[in-house]
Amino acid sequence: MYLAQEPLFRFQPRPFGPTFEWTAKNIIKITSGPLLNQEFILENKEREGVFDSYLYSLDPGAQTRELAHSFCEYEKNFHLTIWDVMVDRSLRKYGLAELLIKFQLRELLVRQKFSEFRIRMLQLFEPETKVEVKLKNVGIGVIAYKLGLSCEYDFSEFVKNNEIKEINVIPPAHNNPPAYQIYLKSFPYVLVAFMIDIDKEKPLTDYATYLRLKTALEFLLEMAKHRALIIGNADYILRPNGINDFISRIADNENEAQFFYNRLQLEDQANRSDRRYLL
Repeated sequence: MYLAQEPLFRFQPRPFGPTFEWTAKNIIKITSGPLLNQEFILENKEREGVFDSYLYSLDPGAQTRELAHSFCEYEKNFHLTIWDVMVDRSLRKYGLAELLIKFQLRELLVRQKFSEFRIRMLQLFEPETKVEVKLKNVGIGVIAYKLGLSCEYDFSEFVKNNEIKEINVIPPAHNNPPAYQIYLKSFPYVLVAFMIDIDKEKPLTDYATYLRLKTALEFLLEMAKHRALIIGNADYILRPNGINDFISRIADNENEAQFFYNRLQLEDQANRSDRRYLL
């Protein structure tokens, strides 16, 4: 008998980072996009409760250097938490952060019997900044969206409880999109959020659109419902409504999808005994 509240899962592979091929045990060659034919060394380092994944340069005749690093905290058979992802400035926006997280999650899920997953504190702004708020770390917000993660804060509850005092628009700057600065009557008092263009899976960048929609709460609620209103300075959590996106990003085939699905324990259903999966 199936659990009625659990959504039916169907594997539909979706892109997450550039395509690649293995040229050696720990060396990948990018096969699409701006990094076409470039090769990188993948390396994992494990210490007590921490799993670090790295990408290094592979330039003939050049000194190997670190290009990307993903830092994950984990407790065996309990949780996986991505704390930080860093990519060399010269290689940002090419999908390497997505690729590294994919490698890391696949490796860790193989080691776990089951696990919750979250990204800790998606920090889009500095809370102590009082004079000017600037958006930052937009890339990790896009990754959270692609992986189907949900913000720990329920935007619909803020609206329903009449918590919103004011919404301002932060202009685009430094290649970052516009964003909303949302003032609340109670904790966390200020939210900073940007919108995802669902068709392009990229930040919505039109400043006029943000200005036009800043008081359109029904529209913002709809975006939040689809996890496309990315709210900063909050944890992002894998819940049942994101399982399709999560597994469809990290699995390469149906057998892997089933395997990873069985390894995941969703926060909303920690004690479930039955699972629904459709191949």
